[in-house]
Amino acid sequence: MLRLGVRNSALSFLIAGCAATAPAPDQSTQPSTASTAAVGGSVVGASAGVPGSAVAPSQVAPAGASAGTRSMASSAGASSTSASAGSPSSAGAAGSPAVSSSAGAPSAGAAGGPTGAAGASGAQEVDPTAPLTAVAFYPSKERTDACADASVSIQFNRKPTLKAGGKIQILDDSGAVFDSVTATPDGELYYSALVMRSAGGKSFRTEALDIVYNTVVFQPKTRLDYGKTYYVTVDEGMISDELGSKFAVKQSDNWKFTVRAAAPAAASMYTLAADGGGDFCSVESVLEALPNTASTTRMVNVGPGVYPGIIRMADSQVHFVGAGLDKSIFSHKNAATMNSNSREGIVVTGSNVTFENLTIFNTYLKDSNGQQAEALFVAEASQKVVLKNVHLRSHQDTLRVDGSAYMEGGKISGSTDPLWGHGAFYCDGCELASRTSGHAFVVTRSTKGFGLVNCSVTKDSDSVEKTYLAQYHDGSEPGKIAFVKCKIDSHILGWKRAQGNAWYEYQNTKLQGGEPLMFDGRQLTDGSPELTALGSAQSWLGWSP
Repeated sequence: MLRLGVRNSALSFLIAGCAATAPAPDQSTQPSTASTAAVGGSVVGASAGVPGSAVAPSQVAPAGASAGTRSMASSAGASSTSASAGSPSSAGAAGSPAVSSSAGAPSAGAAGGPTGAAGASGAQEVDPTAPLTAVAFYPSKERTDACADASVSIQFNRKPTLKAGGKIQILDDSGAVFDSVTATPDGELYYSALVMRSAGGKSFRTEALDIVYNTVVFQPKTRLDYGKTYYVTVDEGMISDELGSKFAVKQSDNWKFTVRAAAPAAASMYTLAADGGGDFCSVESVLEALPNTASTTRMVNVGPGVYPGIIRMADSQVHFVGAGLDKSIFSHKNAATMNSNSREGIVVTGSNVTFENLTIFNTYLKDSNGQQAEALFVAEASQKVVLKNVHLRSHQDTLRVDGSAYMEGGKISGSTDPLWGHGAFYCDGCELASRTSGHAFVVTRSTKGFGLVNCSVTKDSDSVEKTYLAQYHDGSEPGKIAFVKCKIDSHILGWKRAQGNAWYEYQNTKLQGGEPLMFDGRQLTDGSPELTALGSAQSWLGWSP
């Protein structure tokens, strides 16, 4: 019997309700935020009236976790970013936003989190005419135990823009510049000069400055020094918006933090926290700290915020658990035009790897020939990769599966061939969202096949039209694809050249109205071997998530 609903997760987790707001260009709808949530006995959440982000129960450290594992709760020196009487202005211009400090944890979900959508039930939607306002700083102000691998980022109430010539600077207590970045925006493709970095033993051309949803992120070229104190400044007008609001951070605004004295002790469980309150602030540092293999799963709890960096992950038995879709964000900018032989954001070559309650976002914005830019690549050697409530976002080739992967809930967003590969993939209850018109969503070159069950096939905006379920490229094998009990929006025209291919349909319906919807793929019947195999991930993939 084919299951009708999404299977229960092996680990219970909380998914905040989605706000029903239309996404702005290059943004996506935002899950709502809860006021507080327990994490390993500590609280990550509201202070000074700013709502915090919901954190999954599966983030709670299991009994017996290493004593060296730090809580994601902020120290007393952490600060919120809500305005208060007497707080210094963060910009010199009249009408520019005020940013203040107060004791307590920094907010990560203010104004609906990264996308600026509505927050928790009863919270008001962000006013799109309001001045550009900072709602969170990472690392948080006055932090005394920040990570050495921290990036510097500011989350705003809505999407900012960057103006050429301005700088973000990280300075030490003596006033010497540790690192800086100058904005040199090239449309919305690059925001600064590219720099060389290494990850997993390879070197890449990457960007130091980016905009990820509503957050401006500066990733320093080297790690901060242990035991040192730093402060951050932002030139006035470098960060702005379409209304002309000017934003700045001066030394007097006291965005100041101190790096802890030493690296975290070795442990089997770590926390990633962009505010500086965890073991690490970057995925690369966590992977460096973990041995590549282990007999049991190592948990990595991921707090709200943006974690930039290209990742090459050979580790097995690792489970990342975030604070929610578009709240905990693994971001990167990479494409074939930047690194022709290694264009992907994250490459997983290990096995038994799980990503849960988070977003993996390749921010490369072009979508045309030669612009491939995978957010996640599950390599051929990688088996039993699980994606639970994960948002995968790019333009071209968003998710590539050459190994074996299972996806439960969550969302794949892209334009050209957002889901492709040579491996085996089973998706239960996912959303497949087209960002632009005229493309096909799936390309598979595998006889193992891609099974899409109980999914919703949607579009990012009403302007998207004339899109296909799947296509194949001349000279490439048209692999097996099945859409089963999916709800399909009106922008889909059907299959692109389905004749003779192993492309299957079963009891799909229109997204609006629920009427039966059939295209020219092979219509499956009850009791057929293909439909029986699609009845569970176990029978399709050969392993149970």
